[in-house]
Amino acid sequence: RRVCLGVHSTAAWVLRPPLPAEAMEPVEPTTAMPEKSTKRRAKRADNKIDTWFKDSRVDKYFKVTERGSNFTTEFIAGCTTFLTACYIMAVNPNILSVTGLNYEGLVFATAMSSCVATLIMGLWANLPFGLWPGMGMNAYFAYTIVGFKGTLTPVKKVMFAVLIEGVVFMVMSALDVRRY
Repeated sequence: RRVCLGVHSTAAWVLRPPLPAEAMEPVEPTTAMPEKSTKRRAKRADNKIDTWFKDSRVDKYFKVTERGSNFTTEFIAGCTTFLTACYIMAVNPNILSVTGLNYEGLVFATAMSSCVATLIMGLWANLPFGLWPGMGMNAYFAYTIVGFKGTLTPVKKVMFAVLIEGVVFMVMSALDVRRY
């Protein structure tokens, strides 16, 4: 059984021993559970743009039709993702600038790390996911670990620890250590 341990912006998977057999036995519910609805949302009808997009090079590369979607749905999802990214691009540098780091540099770092990660996810992994820094962990980093202008822990030491953590998890992922 796998358990995820979140560490900064990465996750480590570790194996936990299986539960005893008695914990795996089904238990009678004490109250009636509502039935799950099997109704699915109706698929959006294809418009002219969707028909034009089908069987194009882009459709074949990203497997849009094969995955049961169409251009219009993906466009709306992309706009929603972009608006979320705009919010993170505005708030994340503000959170981290409390530590004394340069605001303009934080904007650039947030934008570039998001761009590179999203391009890797889209072009190499062929998955439609936008990746951005986790603001919850960044708030923890800024307000709890470092403090205002580095009053709790110097920001350079903490950034070095984050760098080491990232390298360790990249090596663990490359060596597929989680399987052992």
